[in-house]
Amino acid sequence: MSQQQIRKLAIEVDDLLRSYVAIHNEFFPFSLRRIIPALFRAINFNYYVSELTTIGNHLSAAREEAIRVLPQTQGLERQYLEVLSPYLDALCETVTLFSKIVLSLKLKNENKPYGWQSYRRDVQRYKLSTNKYAAIGTNLNEKWRQLYVTFHSLAQ
Repeated sequence: MSQQQIRKLAIEVDDLLRSYVAIHNEFFPFSLRRIIPALFRAINFNYYVSELTTIGNHLSAAREEAIRVLPQTQGLERQYLEVLSPYLDALCETVTLFSKIVLSLKLKNENKPYGWQSYRRDVQRYKLSTNKYAAIGTNLNEKWRQLYVTFHSLAQ
């Protein structure tokens, strides 16, 4: 895999992460100033499910690409891709769990059963999953810094 392809893949993954985080922040307001208005607005569950599904599909495709090219790489590129794959697994799991919560809340809104205990359990799983992808992301960022320095020094 060329340097350009790795950069393109890294940028795509970063864009997908940013999209997911934006949806998370919109869906789960983090301050009282944002929570109170959120209590009185209609939630477009279909929009969130659709966006999360699209993000999940793109993350899966990025993971498949990373796995496909891994045998053709070596050195720092290989190390980066070896961390990228489990990161994408963890981020896909997180997006899937988030989508499940949104879908369950949508069904609850349609008078289908989804109790408080189920919601709390799902949110706890989701939080654990976010911690997992974030921990792997720390290592991934370090590998990217090492790789970027290499890319930058080769370009000069």
